[in-house]
Amino acid sequence: MTNIELYFKQLKMMNTFLETGAMSIREYEKSMGGLTEKMGFLIKDTTKEQREQIVEEALGNMAGGCDGCMPGLAEMYQQYIDGEKELRDINMEFNARYVSGADAPEKGECGYIR
Repeated sequence: MTNIELYFKQLKMMNTFLETGAMSIREYEKSMGGLTEKMGFLIKDTTKEQREQIVEEALGNMAGGCDGCMPGLAEMYQQYIDGEKELRDINMEFNARYVSGADAPEKGECGYIR
C-alpha cells in the first residue's frame, strides 16, 4: 500500500468517525494534522512537483469509484499544489461543510464534489 493509499484509507476512517459522532471535530482536526505531518505531505516538506504527484496519485486511486467528479477534486487541491494551503486544511474545510450541511459543492454518487 502506498503512502497516499494509506492516507486516504485513514482519512475515510476518520470521516466515518466524525459523521457518526465517534470523534469530535477537535479530535478530527488534531488527527488530520498529525496524519499529514507523519506522512510527509506538509508544504514545508515537499516541492510543488511532489505535491502535484501526491494529488495526481490520490486522484488516480479514486478514479475507479468516481462518477465524473475529478475536475472538481483537482481544482479543490490546487491551493495545496501551489503551496497556499495544507492538505489537511482543505480536507477539513470540505468535511466541515459536509457535516454541517452548509453550502458546499454538489457531491456525486462517489461522495466527492463535482
